[in-house]
Amino acid sequence: MTSSSPPTIFYCHCANADIISQDVRQAVFTGLRASPAAFEPTSDLCGLAAERDPLLKRIASSRNIRIAACHERAVRWLFATAGAPLPDEGVKIVNMTSGSADEILTALLAGVPCGSCCGQSERPEPQAAAEGQWKPWFPVIDYDRCTGCKQCLNFCLFGVFEISSDDKVRVANPANCKLNCPACARICPETAVIFPKHPSPPINGGTVDDDQAHAEATRVNLQELLKGDVYEVLRQRDGRKVAQDIQQAMEERAKCSCASKPLETLRASMAASSPVCDCDCECHEVESQADTLQPCEPDCDCNQTDDDGRK
Repeated sequence: MTSSSPPTIFYCHCANADIISQDVRQAVFTGLRASPAAFEPTSDLCGLAAERDPLLKRIASSRNIRIAACHERAVRWLFATAGAPLPDEGVKIVNMTSGSADEILTALLAGVPCGSCCGQSERPEPQAAAEGQWKPWFPVIDYDRCTGCKQCLNFCLFGVFEISSDDKVRVANPANCKLNCPACARICPETAVIFPKHPSPPINGGTVDDDQAHAEATRVNLQELLKGDVYEVLRQRDGRKVAQDIQQAMEERAKCSCASKPLETLRASMAASSPVCDCDCECHEVESQADTLQPCEPDCDCNQTDDDGRK
């Protein structure tokens, strides 16, 4: 049922990513600014979600909501991450990653009466983050798909995830995530981890292939993967696409960790019974993961003591 109340239009300029054409963004923003409709622009919905900005609660509590942003699944879970879940009904999310500016404006402004607002031509175009400022790149979790396997939590090196009081994985430290690293999304067996700024589906919240065989094939023994021969693990996987995803996730994880030493979060993720040190012995030499600290063998030199009992 169509609401008779004026629409609440929320526009995300997605200024910190290139997933929406710059021409489309500028044309849609200019069209909204010249229209009779009131609208609320933001430079980056992801940034508002990370900060749990109260604006999102105000938008979510409105009637007849229209949102211009990216993929619907990503948008809904960004609002939910901010503690401002969108209602199931009365919300139209217009995906600006596809379609022309005219089509997007038509969807946003349908039914807006002429003269309902004086226009907002004075609104400046939202800008990207300045050099040195945080660019909001982080995951959100689709809890409709998440089964609680915790692979994302165990695979992440940077303390992005934590366990909530109800035993669910949650994104607790979004700013810890490394720019352009979607490794945890690739390792998720249920495609429940979304990076809204990623260019490709389903990682960006786009259409998901629900082939259960693919989902099962992406389940991996992370302990074996992290301490063993990566390529042997990959050879045992069924499906070339799945093996490619796992290998790419490992490469992204290793690349990001190189710039993030010391790897305190990795040390914490290892079993408490497995002592870890940062010596340069051969115990740590794992192909493609040279920066990943592994438990030393019992006969490693670093475990030997001198006559005074010191290592």
